[in-house]
Amino acid sequence: MVMLLRVVLAVLTTLFLVGFCVHGWRQRSFGVTCLALWMGTLAFSAWAMVFLIYPNGLLTPLGLVIVGALTMFAGPLVLAYVMYAIRGERLHWAWFLPPLLYLAAAAVLGFGVNLWFGTLRVMLVEFCYAGIAWIVWLRGAQPAAGQPAVLGVLIAVTSLHLAQAAGIADYLGWIDFRPIRQAPLIIVSIWLVVALVMALVDAPWLRRLAPGWTPPVSHADRELLERSDHIMREQRPWTDPDFDIGALARLLDTYPNAISRALNRAGSTTFYDYVNGYRVREARRLLTEPGERDLKIEALGRLAGFRARSTFFKLFREQTGQSPSEYRANRALDAPPGQSSPSTH
Repeated sequence: MVMLLRVVLAVLTTLFLVGFCVHGWRQRSFGVTCLALWMGTLAFSAWAMVFLIYPNGLLTPLGLVIVGALTMFAGPLVLAYVMYAIRGERLHWAWFLPPLLYLAAAAVLGFGVNLWFGTLRVMLVEFCYAGIAWIVWLRGAQPAAGQPAVLGVLIAVTSLHLAQAAGIADYLGWIDFRPIRQAPLIIVSIWLVVALVMALVDAPWLRRLAPGWTPPVSHADRELLERSDHIMREQRPWTDPDFDIGALARLLDTYPNAISRALNRAGSTTFYDYVNGYRVREARRLLTEPGERDLKIEALGRLAGFRARSTFFKLFREQTGQSPSEYRANRALDAPPGQSSPSTH
């Protein structure tokens, strides 16, 4: 039964890892990427508990080293996600020094690192990172907006840590309740199911296909989307290829998760599609401007905010059904003789 639970957890975390990676790629969000990497540490740890264990259920020396390294990296990744979601700021690289030092020690000492820096010390480091993440959330969260996603991650991680602490206490003989050792597996499994439901509720495609299954759009979400539209039209920040959801959050004096939720619920879109919609519209305008006819199409794409030529061409064709060169040629043919082709807004 315990092994079955471990396999189920490993499969669930792997599926979530794939989902977060796809979502992070589409959103181009630093915070989602950190969350995906954290889910990766959880997935690999779960598989280690399936394959790298003794018959009595304890991890082998190799399993202890792998899980220790993954646990050390999990701490700063959670903190990085919370920092970006709350403040729109990227975590400084120095926060990753403890896990890097652990890897260096493992390279030098081998399995001896398990004796020198045991499981308890590894978990204490992870607990410290979780505590700092709570401080960041408490100092930066806006109570009126709720922050359900970040709060959910923090509660799940903290519950997992409490269960780990109880499991260690049981292993050391401080308490006598054997089933508590499986509490971390049960808690993470429940959290993954809840996270899946939350992700589906906020999915734009589900809102379009089954609006009755999703919560009503709040006034705060609509207002934030309107403010975002105003900023995007007036200041045109999307012309910067490095523009991301954290930068938009700073312009609106809010946090990235609030923008993501407003776009999902009130706009039925994602930040990636939202920003690139503005860029494609600008590219269409530039392609029909008489004064821009001498510029190469790739240069026009950069002016519209696209960093890569391939991304520009792919998204332009998806939204117009034509390549940029075909669009320019067709609009030139449609223009009356002696007149410039009309701009597209």
